[in-house]
This record gives sequence, C-alpha cells and structure tokens, in this order.
Amino acid sequence: MGHPSFITIILLLLLFVFPLGLIRGCFLYEKYQVQIIDDLPSDSPQLKLHCASKQDDFGIRFLSSTQNFTWSFCEDLLDRTLYFCHFWWDSNDRVFDVFNDPWSCIHGGHVNDYINTCVWVVRPEGFYLGKDHYRNGTLKMYKVYDWGS
Repeated sequence: MGHPSFITIILLLLLFVFPLGLIRGCFLYEKYQVQIIDDLPSDSPQLKLHCASKQDDFGIRFLSSTQNFTWSFCEDLLDRTLYFCHFWWDSNDRVFDVFNDPWSCIHGGHVNDYINTCVWVVRPEGFYLGKDHYRNGTLKMYKVYDWGS
C-alpha cells in the first residue's frame, strides 16, 4: 500500500480543520460586530428595536438610556451580509440598514476605513454611526439619519 495522495491529505485536513473553525467562530471569514447604544434621555419612553438579517432575527428588544444591544457575525464570502433594524421611540419610527458594507458599515457611510465594529448611537435628534478608535479610547461619530423618513 502506497503513501496517501496529496488530495487525500488535503481532504483529511479540511475534514478536521473546517469543523474546528466553525466551533471557534469565523473560519475563512472576517468577524464583525454591531452595537446599538441608547443615548436617549433617561426620562423618555424606552427605545424599542427589532434587528434582523436573512439568516438571523433577534426579535424585539427594549433598551433604556445608556443600555446597548450588541451582536457578532461572520461576513459572507462575497461581502453581501446585510443587517437592518427597525427603531421606535415615542411617536417616531425608522428602519435602515445597520450593516451592509465591511469597509464603512453601510454603503456611503462616513467611516471610510476597514473596521470590525459598527457603533450606532441613538439620540433624540437622530442616529449616529461611529468608529471606535481603540488606540486613544475615543469614538468618532457622524450623524447618518434623522428620525423622520
């Protein structure tokens, strides 16, 4: 009996390595995180939100002032991952994509470099997208949407 072929070795490696990658997280894909932070007044109604993608539905959540909701995911191989959220606060509501672009969180976003964490801050005047600058501990934010359509 001869030595195993190159193809057999590769198949065996994939058989053992691929499941380990699934257990540990994103095997061949980049891992991302979306964080929604409630920065609404503490004496105002709770923020209600519903976030989902084609594969995931996080259900309806209620946040109080300073609370956050965070999730992690692996980017699609072809960079097609899309998460959206519907927000309700007082008499306002708004729906938009919170992630659809691995380079700037959302297409046309002001966070113009490759990041792994998209931080959305919800305020009375609208929605801000931020990039966490880990080196100096600051969060640079840009207003992206108003509460109105």
